[in-house]
Parts: sequence; structure tokens; C-alpha cells
Amino acid sequence: MGSKGSGRVKEYRRLLEELKESGEATKLVEALEMIPHVVEELVEKRIGEVKASLNQVSSELRDLRGLVEKLAGSVEDLERRYSELNRRLSGVEVMLGGFVEAMLSRVIVEELESLGYTVKISRRNHKVNDEDIDLLVVAERDGRKEHFIVEVKVKPSHTDIGTLLAKTDLYELRTGVRPKPILAGVWIGIEVEAYAKTKGVVAFKL
Repeated sequence: MGSKGSGRVKEYRRLLEELKESGEATKLVEALEMIPHVVEELVEKRIGEVKASLNQVSSELRDLRGLVEKLAGSVEDLERRYSELNRRLSGVEVMLGGFVEAMLSRVIVEELESLGYTVKISRRNHKVNDEDIDLLVVAERDGRKEHFIVEVKVKPSHTDIGTLLAKTDLYELRTGVRPKPILAGVWIGIEVEAYAKTKGVVAFKL
């Protein structure tokens, strides 16, 4: 065991002497000494590439942030414009509703007069226990006085009929007179008109 190990040492020394004599050992040592420098150069190159990539990513992120801020400004502007448009439309809706109510109220009074009624009272926005009646008409025909309450809507629905009937009951409770309910509108659907008829409500279309 010992002689075998000693033989290997001798072989190692022999190979080392041969490398020294041939000069290859010197080149080998120089190559080994260059390894740290080569590694350092490669690492620096790689670090430079990483820094360049990071700078590019940073630049793209700045551009993206600018785009997001621009989009946020656009969204805010759109929301502001939408709010302004909605406000204007609400104003138009209120104005249109008032116009339609005034027009239909006048037409209904004229219609009653054409049927032989003498209109004694024609009052818009009449209040009964804080309930707003769009139009109250008190008219007389053949010596009989009759009361009409009118619900005016641009496009009435089934719900409006229920509201009108509730106001009819309230009016009778407060005055002792059962009024005739009239639902007036510009657009009254067939189903709404049929439903009104079953409830004893006169549907009047402009």
C-alpha cells in the first residue's frame, strides 16, 4: 500500500519535471492565473447587459406610467363629460315633463268641454295630504257636478295606474266625492291601456 502511494508521488514529480523542462507548466500556470481575470471580465459584461436591460425596462415602465396617467386623465374627462351630459338630460327631462303636463292638461280640459262639460275648476299640481295630483278638474254637465283627477306621464306604466287609483281613494276620503281617474300620456302601450280599462281608468292619448 505504501510502495504504491510512493510510486504515484514519484510519477507526479516526474510529470512535473517534464512540464517544467518543456515550458508547458509555465503556460499552464499563466492560464490558471488568467482565469480570475477572465471570470471578472465575463461577470462585468453580464452585469452591463443586465443594467442595460434594467434601464430599458425602467424606460418602458416610465412610458407605461405616462400612458396610464394619460388614460386616467381621459377617463376623468369622460366621467366629467358624462356627468355634465346626464345633468343636462335630467334638465331636459324635467322641462319635457312640464311641457307635456301643461299641454295634456289643456287638451283634457278642451276635450271635456267638447263633451258638453262646463269646467268650473282646472287646477294643476293640486295637493291632497301632501300627495300631488297633476290635474284636478271640476266640471258640470246636465246639472251634475263631476270631479276628475288626472295623472300625466310621457309614457305611463302599470305602476302609474296603481298610483292614480291610490290618489283617487285618498281624494274620496278627504272630500267625500269619488273622482273619475284619467291617465294621460303621449305614448300609452296597448297592455297599459287594457289594464287601465279593467281598473275603471280612462286612458287618454295625445
